[in-house]
Amino acid sequence: MPGDLNLFKNLEELARSNHWLEIENSISNLKRSTLKPNDALKLANMARRAYQLDLSLRILKPFVFKTGGEINIKASPAMLSEYATVLLMLGATRSAEKILNAMPAEQEESLFVWITYYFAISDYESALHYSQLYTKTIDDPYFKKVGELNQCACLVAVGRAEEALVLLKSLEEYFLKHDHKLLYANSQELKGQILIQSEKWIEAKNQLHEAKKLHEGDNQLYKLFVDKWLLISKMFTDSFDKSRVTDFIQKASELNNPQSIRDILFFSAKRTTDEGLYRLLYFGTPFKSYRKTIQGEAGFSVDDSTYNWNGNYFDTRWEKMFDPYDERFHLSELERKALLFFTEDFFASASIGMVFDGIFSDEYFDPEFSKAKTYKLIQRLNKRLNDLNVGLTILNKGGRYALAFSDSWMVRKLNPDLSSLGLEFPEIQFAQGLSDQSFSRLEFETALQLSKSKANRKLKSLAERGLIERIGQGPGSFYRFLNLK
Repeated sequence: MPGDLNLFKNLEELARSNHWLEIENSISNLKRSTLKPNDALKLANMARRAYQLDLSLRILKPFVFKTGGEINIKASPAMLSEYATVLLMLGATRSAEKILNAMPAEQEESLFVWITYYFAISDYESALHYSQLYTKTIDDPYFKKVGELNQCACLVAVGRAEEALVLLKSLEEYFLKHDHKLLYANSQELKGQILIQSEKWIEAKNQLHEAKKLHEGDNQLYKLFVDKWLLISKMFTDSFDKSRVTDFIQKASELNNPQSIRDILFFSAKRTTDEGLYRLLYFGTPFKSYRKTIQGEAGFSVDDSTYNWNGNYFDTRWEKMFDPYDERFHLSELERKALLFFTEDFFASASIGMVFDGIFSDEYFDPEFSKAKTYKLIQRLNKRLNDLNVGLTILNKGGRYALAFSDSWMVRKLNPDLSSLGLEFPEIQFAQGLSDQSFSRLEFETALQLSKSKANRKLKSLAERGLIERIGQGPGSFYRFLNLK
């Protein structure tokens, strides 16, 4: 029976107990019409909050897309906003933008997602516009204050510090009165940023020390942000310590936060007047507004149209990089697009969703087919780079990919422990590329470039050796690697 209440209650109980494998098994065997839209939305939301992102998309996909693959404009705004939110968490920003653009302009349900989108692409002027709309639209006092705090962050980012300080004063009073400790801590961090913008280094250091105390026990990312600004303030009050910068870069890399790496290197260049570091930042940064800031601070003039690829401006560590447009290398158009994607941002590793979005920009990210298509292209590009012997390769760790340079701290290495499981190298690469270790037969077949029969034989062998398990039956079934570290 469509929308069966007992079925949803059972799935909801499994979600509350974090039994996601059982939910995936149930969902894979459900017919399209089994869940009501509202029930599917609740379940997908729970999956997203537990970071079961692929599962969340699978639940929502039948409601968001028509059979032919077009967006279902009759889907509720809440459903489309939820789908876009999951895409942003996967790094598929362009796909998320297409979903949001399919909704009526400035729809209430989408405003916060638009803010998240513009933060993700470092467009703080646009994020500020949507933050202001959000705070005017929302009635709930708590969420209104969260929106105003985001508005402050945007104001700081675009250099409107005085306006941010006025708003922060009222927010501090509200957060203290209602015991919102995390939000109060975030407001103190923003005050530290404003002091840094004013180059009041000692005051900034003292302010950020207090913010750091307030963040004790919070998640690692919040701590990283405070540590970043605190380290920056110390660069100008204490002697410059390169080892601290290196340690911070390593930590930010582990937490997949390239913007923090960018910020710490920007202020390192400012502190040491290192023009080579400024140029490395400029050509390794995909965000035009940030490149403009770098140019303004560094005082050099570069035609921004040359930014995508111009080895003449690279610091000496990067001069050996070759021109992907050189016909001698015989790169296909897709291989060239992939290489340009990976060289667009020197400081970021990319999820498979980000890679797909950056290369197949005219398509929507599909949780069942897009990953396999992207794995196959990365494999082809790696083979081409290996044949060319240019000292570059695409490696991944924990499901995130990066262009690796042999003499760079940005090199990502495969987890050597996987070889002890008896997997062959292509299987190791495939396993490392999975954000949640689950995959379909088609993804496995495509990524390893196998025929259907050979893929089935390999999967059967892996299952018999206890390395994978099969979830569900029929066309909707999928597999999961076991015991991966």
